[in-house]
Amino acid sequence: MSKGRRLPPGTFEKIVAQTQSGLSYDHVAEQFGISWRTVEAYHAIAKAGYASPTEYMRERITRNGFASFKEYHTHLKNTPKKQAHLPVSKPERILSNEESRLLRASDHGFASYPLYQQWREEQKSLDPTYKLVAHIVKLQLQVIHHTSAWLAEQTHYSKSFISKIVHAKRLPGRHNQERFFSILGLPYKTIEDIPYSSVDDISKSDLEQAIESKQGDIL
Repeated sequence: MSKGRRLPPGTFEKIVAQTQSGLSYDHVAEQFGISWRTVEAYHAIAKAGYASPTEYMRERITRNGFASFKEYHTHLKNTPKKQAHLPVSKPERILSNEESRLLRASDHGFASYPLYQQWREEQKSLDPTYKLVAHIVKLQLQVIHHTSAWLAEQTHYSKSFISKIVHAKRLPGRHNQERFFSILGLPYKTIEDIPYSSVDDISKSDLEQAIESKQGDIL
């Protein structure tokens, strides 16, 4: 099964049937293109009497007073881990990080989190905003005669993260966007300030004019 492809309905049952027949986790994992840990988790979930990973994890969440996985996830996100002048406070974690990722993947039709992550990366590459920022960054690096390695050093992002930006798979963090664009010599404070709607609207001369405009504002 190719990576990034959603697993069809009934895959959980097929995986469980194979593990229950005595096939090794590694053998089943290779056949379905997932990790052996995921196969092991599926086997344990079925053995406990649940019809799917989603049913198992949702039951654990609702048993602890949450109406949905989204509500539980919001609880974890909004509960402060540290409070000034108070002892460290940690939100109650019902599911492990691995279980939470598996549930998120399962909700989108994937048997494992890596497959879900790859699908998300592919979706981002189709997003016009990601393409727009990637195009501007690549053009601007040409205009100022610098490389992505230089940009990584200046922004304190990793080379891998900058590579993902220029390949339309990531965006600079919202709180870092003004500094990110400033290092590139561009006048934007946020991505929303970019006055273009598609990559076809932008040329090197447009970015050179944007730099001149920024320098004019400073003077």
